[in-house]
Amino acid sequence: MSASSPRLLARDLLRRYAREPGAAQALEAGHSLFFHPSAPEAFIAYRRTARAWVSVGEAVGATGDRERIVDAFIDHARRSGRRAVFFAVSSDFTESHALRAIEVAQEALYRPQDWEAQTRSRPSLRAQLRRAQTKGVCIERVSTTWLREELRAGGQVHSLISDWLATRPLPPMGFLVQHDFLSMLEERSVWAARWQGEVVALLVTLPIYPARGEFFEHVLRRPHAPNGSVELLIDAAMRANAASGYSLVTLGMVPLGAASTPPWLKLVARALTSLYNFRGLYAFRAKLGPAYWRPLYLACPLGDSMLLALVEVLRLFAEETFMDFLLAPLRRLTREVSRKSLFTSARMS
Repeated sequence: MSASSPRLLARDLLRRYAREPGAAQALEAGHSLFFHPSAPEAFIAYRRTARAWVSVGEAVGATGDRERIVDAFIDHARRSGRRAVFFAVSSDFTESHALRAIEVAQEALYRPQDWEAQTRSRPSLRAQLRRAQTKGVCIERVSTTWLREELRAGGQVHSLISDWLATRPLPPMGFLVQHDFLSMLEERSVWAARWQGEVVALLVTLPIYPARGEFFEHVLRRPHAPNGSVELLIDAAMRANAASGYSLVTLGMVPLGAASTPPWLKLVARALTSLYNFRGLYAFRAKLGPAYWRPLYLACPLGDSMLLALVEVLRLFAEETFMDFLLAPLRRLTREVSRKSLFTSARMS
């Protein structure tokens, strides 16, 4: 078996059996692929931590094999001295495998065929589109070859990413929100918003298998991009999906935004909102008129600790050391308090 065979097999299984909108993320950089002889028509993409194997979404495969490979995954994790954790999975998945679960995210799903009606019924969305058009923002579907060359040459896309990251109050999160543009590049779509000759916003998509639509995985903009640039990008891509007859589009999950999230986890979300702006993510997706919201769950085998499962997921999202990740909000708040104290002292002196 050649080194590329597991990846090619996984891609074939994705194309035939994938059910989840974000399933294609399984083949992105950094993920391991778990196969087992008892389930030749299934696999699980996962990430390792020091204490766990964390799945990247659900198992992919034929129905019977999908059930068997989950059992094998849990067993092999335990034999390796690790706990099995399943992240961003559906309620059907957790119930069919008798897993403990808590709702940790929501995902907005859109119907491209309804997009024209949505723009007509939402004045604020129409206004944003007009602002960008009036400013002269132009949308172009660019080739994946162009994207690869831009990234390798350190061109406009590279500086766009740098500008976008510079606006973030904390270091970028990893795991399922890292910016891996080159994996599965041949199957992606890329849209660029240009203004005054400069790429000011970018949309990079992944396919939703089997041939149902697209996952708008990466949406980036420069701080000085005209208002409405991102909406204009999404508008072009939505209309292209509608013209292709696709039935589904997603912009990905909103972490810690679920109504049924446990109270203790809501406190965590509230503490981090000013840093990661989960509410802003939710509001933006809601503004675009989703057909429905889908809950996503964190799950683990019965008898395992849900709190420890959450800790392992946080380890993956934190690309720096875990302690630095946990302390970063405190450091940020401390700096803000210090600045306010200095300002108050200056006014009183």
